[in-house]
Amino acid sequence: MTLMEVLPDELLIQICIYLKPYDVLNSLNNLNTRLNRTITKYRQNINLSNISFDECQRYCTLILPSISSTIRSLTLSNRHTPKQIEIVLNKLNFKYQFECLTLIDCTNDDTERYLTKLEIFQHLNEFHILSDNLLLENETFVLKKLFSNKTHLNKIDIKWLLGFSLEHIVLKQNKYILDLEITLNSINDLMILFNIVPNIQRLNVEIGSDSCVSKIKSLNLCSLTYLHLKMDNRQLKYYTFELLMRYIPTLEHVSINISTYDKRFINGHDLKSLLHKLKQFHCSVELKDKEINIDYVIQTFTTEFWLIEKKWYINCYNDFDCQTFYLHTLPYPYKIMSSIHLVNSKSTSPTIIYSTITDVFFNGHNNYLFRSSFFQFLNQFRNIQRLTLSQSCFIMDKQQQPLVLSKLRHLSILGSFDNDLSLIFFNSLLSKCLNISSLCLSYIKIQLLIQNINSDYYRWTNYIEHLTIHSSNEITLDELQTLSKIFPKINYLKFSILNDLFNKSICITIDNFRYLKYLNVYCVKNERHNIEILLRQNTARLKNKKNKFVCVYSEDEQNVEIWI
Repeated sequence: MTLMEVLPDELLIQICIYLKPYDVLNSLNNLNTRLNRTITKYRQNINLSNISFDECQRYCTLILPSISSTIRSLTLSNRHTPKQIEIVLNKLNFKYQFECLTLIDCTNDDTERYLTKLEIFQHLNEFHILSDNLLLENETFVLKKLFSNKTHLNKIDIKWLLGFSLEHIVLKQNKYILDLEITLNSINDLMILFNIVPNIQRLNVEIGSDSCVSKIKSLNLCSLTYLHLKMDNRQLKYYTFELLMRYIPTLEHVSINISTYDKRFINGHDLKSLLHKLKQFHCSVELKDKEINIDYVIQTFTTEFWLIEKKWYINCYNDFDCQTFYLHTLPYPYKIMSSIHLVNSKSTSPTIIYSTITDVFFNGHNNYLFRSSFFQFLNQFRNIQRLTLSQSCFIMDKQQQPLVLSKLRHLSILGSFDNDLSLIFFNSLLSKCLNISSLCLSYIKIQLLIQNINSDYYRWTNYIEHLTIHSSNEITLDELQTLSKIFPKINYLKFSILNDLFNKSICITIDNFRYLKYLNVYCVKNERHNIEILLRQNTARLKNKKNKFVCVYSEDEQNVEIWI
């Protein structure tokens, strides 16, 4: 018996937390019955995101077949792992009894292939497609497969950039779907959807446009208790929202995340008549208007209905730089908060809680801010995992402001930050981020880091695994070599380079970034046949480093992805 086997289950589970799921399964799976029981969640929930190509091959040939009967959830991703979804699909068969399937950054072909096989997975009841740029060429086929009664899916999550249009597609009624997250083209499509899924209980819908809805026919929705509505193009009218609330009397939880021109969405008196039957109401409203009286808005939300009966609180502020007014309920209900600017907000709540937020986008509008003030602002978001700074300029003051962002993993800096003073602020911020592992910087900022390579700032760079360099400028070969010294542990790297330097850049990258798993190179002024020649020339070099790899060239985006 090994030393590990005598450890209690609780301690083994704690050890596994610090390991990658792949390492847990590769090391402990099928050693004995007791260990299999201890690592049950790793055997049931398989996530192949952010693994090397070699690890993926081992999953497919050894690990997945050995636990096929125990898998309940499977997540596949093409993000940093191009063609993974296609590769794994070819290995799957009817033996797998998973109940939940998630595809991240899938292609149109991936989507259609999996939809064709949905009926094979007889135990599947949840299907998620998470892709920011999905462009479906066969909308009718996708919708018919998703809403087919043969699949028995209870929960579906699919986003499409343009939004599904249901007006010209005949779909049979599906009584199995209970939970749906979908992007639709218009409000009229939402009305059609209600007739297709009569037993829906939870609906999360993003809508592209507010088409004219003069009236809503009787809706036979007996079970819909939760509705989240998102619309970003400022078209949603209060009248449309009013109709939805009146014709769906079963609603108990309503959430709206919208941009609009309609001032009634920020009037507590108007909203009261629609919301009085609800148990829970959340909202985030962005109103394009430069003349909003914030004191009057606050007054409409300080009535007995809002503060005593419902205990619903709001926070609001004017962003005069953007001529926009913002209002949201508290505690803030969503994971992402964007278009933030340091302003004097007003609230009906004694405390402002932002514990749910994981992603923050901060726009400084090129106004200079004191470091201490900005750190005080960040203190509201202790659980953020991703922070994006845009057009932000900072002044280093002597006032100390305690700040620890222990959960922050990714930092993006867009615009500004182009001098030594900004570099000092940058390092000051990173010193507060104990677990930072991913950076997205412009080429100008990368040059600034390289120029200061001998400074004492770079202790944190050993922890960076993901680096994206975004800009129209192209990195040089010497700069690539220097970056490998500043960021020695990089796993994922993305940059732009001139076509005639592509060949050498691949060689330098493979030779100098020893831990590389994924490379994405944007080839400036390239042609497809030139790229194919260059890739063939580098194949031998890649194979010397790794036995196998995947390479994908996107003609539309003019970039090459290599999964090692």
